[in-house]
Amino acid sequence: MTGPISVQIDRIPLRLSNAYLIRGDDISILIDAGMPGEAARLLETIKQHGNPRLDWIFLTHAHFDHFGSATQLKRATGAKVLIQKDDAPALMAGETLLGEVRGRGRLTARVLPLIERLFPVEPMAPDVVFDQDYTFPGSRLKIRAMHTPGHTTGSSSIVIENTHLFAGDLVSTNGAAHAQRYYAHDWEALSISLAAIKSLKPTHTYPGHGPDLLTLEALLQLSI
Repeated sequence: MTGPISVQIDRIPLRLSNAYLIRGDDISILIDAGMPGEAARLLETIKQHGNPRLDWIFLTHAHFDHFGSATQLKRATGAKVLIQKDDAPALMAGETLLGEVRGRGRLTARVLPLIERLFPVEPMAPDVVFDQDYTFPGSRLKIRAMHTPGHTTGSSSIVIENTHLFAGDLVSTNGAAHAQRYYAHDWEALSISLAAIKSLKPTHTYPGHGPDLLTLEALLQLSI
């Protein structure tokens, strides 16, 4: 007879974005890998949480503030890197593609070449790519990655036990909670992806940026 399934979720606030450490009895996953130069902080945080083992590094999308330290983390831990197939070329090139920018996103677009020179990303090839869905093997936890494009062509999310959803840059809680409104490769696809995660009715949604998670009520109020 098996015991109850448990999961520990820890937010790791980084310079520009959030990473999340997911630990079950039989699996450990780091969601996103911060900017270049943040590997040491991530590794120390993982160590502080009492389990140095890391099985997976899941990248929600290929932007420098989410995949910047992935190569160093893989080298240090041996974890497998997973990304949706449409963002794999940018990961392998170590480049950030913003798509169409709106509002204050235009400033980022102007300074991005300087940022990439100051914080160069070490390119890498992912260990695993997926198309629409990916179920993590070898765990009693029900953990599924799903393609939620729009912000980038390969943006994706993770849902755990149908209750905890990690949405990457599809949503943010920097300031008032809001859906992505500055950068998209396809604004219509972004709206469809937001509707898709709402339909799952997760109890908690964890943003790629911002200190607070979203309740289901807060998530349902968001729009593009």
